[in-house]
Amino acid sequence: MIALSCSLPQEWKLVPLAELCEINPSKPDNFKRTADAPTSFIPMEAVDDKTGAVITPRKRPYESVARGYTYFEEGDILFAKITPCMQNGKTAIVTGLLDGLGYGSTEFHVLRAKEGVDPRWIYYLLRTEEFRRKAEENFEGSAGQRRVPEHFLREICVPTTSNYGNLPQIMSNLDTSMKKMHSLRPAAERQLQAALVLRNRILKKNFSPETLPSAWQKIKLGDLCEVVNGFGFPKIFQGKLCLSYPFIKVSDMNKIGSETIVSKAANTVNDEILNEIGGKIYPRGTIIFPKVGGALLTNKKRIMGTPGLFDNNIMGLVPRSGVSSKYLLLWMETFDLAELANTQAIPSIRQSDVAALEIPIPNNISEQESFADNMEKYILSASRVLNAASRQLEAISALPAATLREFFNFESRANV
Repeated sequence: MIALSCSLPQEWKLVPLAELCEINPSKPDNFKRTADAPTSFIPMEAVDDKTGAVITPRKRPYESVARGYTYFEEGDILFAKITPCMQNGKTAIVTGLLDGLGYGSTEFHVLRAKEGVDPRWIYYLLRTEEFRRKAEENFEGSAGQRRVPEHFLREICVPTTSNYGNLPQIMSNLDTSMKKMHSLRPAAERQLQAALVLRNRILKKNFSPETLPSAWQKIKLGDLCEVVNGFGFPKIFQGKLCLSYPFIKVSDMNKIGSETIVSKAANTVNDEILNEIGGKIYPRGTIIFPKVGGALLTNKKRIMGTPGLFDNNIMGLVPRSGVSSKYLLLWMETFDLAELANTQAIPSIRQSDVAALEIPIPNNISEQESFADNMEKYILSASRVLNAASRQLEAISALPAATLREFFNFESRANV
C-alpha cells in the first residue's frame, strides 16, 4: 500500500485519494460548444509554483483547445504530473473560468472533489512536501520525461477526517494563514532582487572589455570545462539512498540560500548503488545550475564543496586542469542563462549552447585565483546584503510547508 506517513488523531483515518475525488474526470457526453466561443486556457507556466495559484490565465477560441488539451471545470484541482513542475509545486484550484469550464496543458492531472469533500483539503494535501516526495518516488518514464502516473493518485492513501462539520471553518482559517504568509513574499523577493542587481552590476563592470587586461584571451566554456548533465535515478532506487555522497536536487539548491558552496544535500547515495546503476561522482569545485523549467529562470549557480552528483534537472561545469572554479563562478554570475533557453512551454538549455559561450580569462590559474579573490573582497558588502536577503526569503518560503506539515500531522522526515 502506498500511503503518506502521519500521526492520526481521533476522527482521522487514511483512505485512498480516489475515495475523496475523481481523478481525471471525463468531459460530459452531451457537451457542446460553438467553435468561436471564448474559452479559458491554462498552460503550465500560468500556475505559480510558490503560491499555488493560477496567475496568468489565457483566453482562446474553443476550436483551438478542444482537441489535444486537458479538460476541467470550475473548482477542479490541477496537479502537474511532469518533472520538475510537480516537485516545484505547480498545483492550483481553478476558479473564474469562462462559462465554468476550461482547458490546459496535457501535463496536468485533474482532481475533482466528491460531494461533501472540501476541495481545499485535497489541494493542500497535494501542496505538501510529503505528498510530492511520495509522488516523485513513484515517477514513471524515461529521464527528463518522468511523470506521476494516474494509478498512483488513485491508490495513495491520504489522511482525512470523518468529522466534516467544522471543516469549512477550519479550511477558511488555513486559507487566511496561508495568504498572510504568501503576502510576505513579494517584499522579500524585491529586496533580494535589488541585492542581486547591485552585486551583478559590480561584477559586470569589472568583467567588461574596457576593464579587463587586453592580453586576456576569450575561450569557449567547453574548452575550459566538461559540460555535463545530471543523472536520473531508476525508480527502484528512489527512497533507498544511503549516507555517502550528496545527491543534489534543484530543491536543495533553493534551501541553501545564496551561499556559493554546496556541502550537503537532503539525499545521499552510496558506492554500491552507484556501481549498480553506473552513476558518476563529480569532484569538489564543480559548478552546478538548474537547466529546465522555472528553476532555470532563477539563475541560481553554486559550487559543490564536496564530491557528489546531481539530478537530471541540473547541468554542471567540471573545470579542467589549470582552470579556477571561483573565477568561472564569478563570470557565470554575470550571465543570464535564460538567454539560452528555448521558447517551449517548459524552458530548457542545451549542453552545446552552454559550451559555446566565450569567456575572457587569464592564462594561468594563479592569476585567475588572484582576480577572483580581489573581486570577492570588492563585492563583499553587496554579498553580505545578498546573503541576508536570501536567508530572509528562505525563512519566509519555508513557512507554508511547515504550516501544512503541522496541519496534516505529518511525522518528521527522519521517520518517513
